[in-house]
Amino acid sequence: DYKFASEVIKYKKEKGYISVALKNGKKLNTRLVVGADGKNSELARRAGIKKSGWKYNQTALVCAIEHELEHNGLAWQYFLPNGPLAILPMKGKRSSIVWTEQNIYAKAVNACDKTKYSKILEARLGNFLGKFKIIGDRHSYPLELKIADRFVDDRLALVGDAAHSIHP
Repeated sequence: DYKFASEVIKYKKEKGYISVALKNGKKLNTRLVVGADGKNSELARRAGIKKSGWKYNQTALVCAIEHELEHNGLAWQYFLPNGPLAILPMKGKRSSIVWTEQNIYAKAVNACDKTKYSKILEARLGNFLGKFKIIGDRHSYPLELKIADRFVDDRLALVGDAAHSIHP
């Protein structure tokens, strides 16, 4: 029974198992809890696992685009002065964009309306996929490194970003 860490209200180590109480009143007893709840892992925090790292002064600007030419399943990455720009293929003539910029510039770009944002992206992306339009929402994520001082605790294993998050 998979539950999100945000549903956990009590996390108690017992002899031979771990007891987890959920907001909905359900109690689970298990021999191992796997913490896969992201870089700000609540399970790691409850286990007293500290994290260290640093911020990169960069932000990832993320959006999806629909383009007129086929990507043929190929991913592309440009290494620009302020950070990489990745074009990641999705189904059909769509791609996900992960565009790294310095924080101050990313904030200004993110504040632009969709038309201006598209023009700035087009200047970096070029036209190898033909004309494109942004589909769906735009997102931004500050980039940082976080590494747990340990990946395991009694009856707990941290995986993925719960254990370590790195600059993409």
